[in-house]
Amino acid sequence: MNSRMLLIGLCVVADLRTVSAQPGRNSNRNPETTSLDQTSTTNGATSDGFKDDWKRPNGPLGNGWHSAHDDHPNWWDPMELRKAAPVNTNPDKGPIVQPNNAAGRAAAYQNFGPDYADNFTIGTWWNGKHHAVGFPIACINLENPDWGLAFCYEPQIAGGVYVLWAMGRQPHQIKVVKGAKGGKHMDGTPMFLEMRVNGGAVTCLADGRQILTSPIPAALVGATVHGFGLDVNPVPARPPNVKVISGPFVIAPLKP
Repeated sequence: MNSRMLLIGLCVVADLRTVSAQPGRNSNRNPETTSLDQTSTTNGATSDGFKDDWKRPNGPLGNGWHSAHDDHPNWWDPMELRKAAPVNTNPDKGPIVQPNNAAGRAAAYQNFGPDYADNFTIGTWWNGKHHAVGFPIACINLENPDWGLAFCYEPQIAGGVYVLWAMGRQPHQIKVVKGAKGGKHMDGTPMFLEMRVNGGAVTCLADGRQILTSPIPAALVGATVHGFGLDVNPVPARPPNVKVISGPFVIAPLKP
């Protein structure tokens, strides 16, 4: 945990941008009941798109998802469904940011096709518990060192910060693209984390509030592969099957 905090703190403090923030509030305090149409009232999505609430039997993710662990088992931990949530089923307990230690990070993705190369929104619910982070991942280039962009809230850095990560194809390649000071957040309050991709830039929002905007790294612009991830590195002893993300995951075209 301390090594994770040091890594993030050193990178983010250099690029903090203060935003207006209130303790986390959601229009729907029960993310399990959120529909695509309800989500669209705050995140700019239309009624078109793809939604997954993960309400399926325990086991493989299904519904078109591909676990990054199947590509590189030393770089990503395995992810499956447990009790209608994607979880890390066997967290690596090695040190973070090392070439061959997943160290608690897991991700899944799929190719959504040319309609999702630009002008779309992607988001998912983090359950708000401060022991681990969950996040949407946009613009994945499976062969590039940056790999993809993830937006999350880090509650234990500088009183709470938002971070746009380049996730890193290998664990040691992770880096901060941009950070923003986030203010207080009540432990356990769900938060909808969203990324809007348009014209080579990404705008990140939390519960519908704009947090930061950044250019997308050139090698990731136009990618049609997107997904989600979670990191249980901060959880003491890194037990399996810790719930971090709640449905629905949503990806949809932006409104004109």
